[in-house]
Amino acid sequence: MMRWLHVAVIAGSFPVPAFSATSASCLSQRTRQALDEEAYGEQSMQLLQHARDRHGRLRVPPSGFFNTSAILADSPRGTFLSRMAILVQAVGLTYNTTTPKFQPGLADANISSGAGTWFRKKQFDRDPEKGGVFARVFANDEMHSAIIVFKGICDTIGLEQCIIDACKLNSIGAYGELSEGIAAVFGADDKTCEGYREQLNFVEQALSYAAAVRSALEDYEIILTGHSLGGLLAIVTASQLGLKALTFAPTPFHNVLKQELNFTDEQISGMDSDDLVSL
Repeated sequence: MMRWLHVAVIAGSFPVPAFSATSASCLSQRTRQALDEEAYGEQSMQLLQHARDRHGRLRVPPSGFFNTSAILADSPRGTFLSRMAILVQAVGLTYNTTTPKFQPGLADANISSGAGTWFRKKQFDRDPEKGGVFARVFANDEMHSAIIVFKGICDTIGLEQCIIDACKLNSIGAYGELSEGIAAVFGADDKTCEGYREQLNFVEQALSYAAAVRSALEDYEIILTGHSLGGLLAIVTASQLGLKALTFAPTPFHNVLKQELNFTDEQISGMDSDDLVSL
């Protein structure tokens, strides 16, 4: 059966404006303080663990710099915060090097950490002209480790890529009964969305992109991440390619698994792996 492990809720800070805050119990004072020192703004994350291996593929061994078991266990001590600092920067830079949150001062930014520098591999930048899946890759070549990041929801009313995102989210019922109304706010009515049909195959785009990156970096450890819609794409893509994913508040992906990958409820309940993690 699918295992939903409620590991913790962390009242901390993350440099991604799109994150929303929730309230719940917290980790230790030491962890809260450390997170506050890492970034800014009040946010919350809930660690949620689940997984799957539908096709019987061998799972990625739980080893390497992004060993999800070690990260969640914070073993050795400091592992959780050190890895989160890198992934949060990756998510933030993905938002801030793409429209509509593009910041010129970060156009050539890389990720600095105690483990070294994670360079943005611009040859893998994915910025579709109208909209669809936006993505970045950051890699530490000395460690042969890479991060694939899918950008989250675009929330600027009237912007074409945001309308496309809204069309996609409505098509999968991301907000339940509110989905259609929220889509309408962005101008994503049925007629408009029909005109963007070719851009709405987000899962296909993400799978193709990640497979190409994996082929180009075949001797690298690869982890997928993302926030919101980006988290959904990271989880679904990693599950299909046998990769690891550690994501932030992903959009619910149950409907995507059923509608686009033809999963049954039983298959979804049977997902069982330690390498797909939602925070």
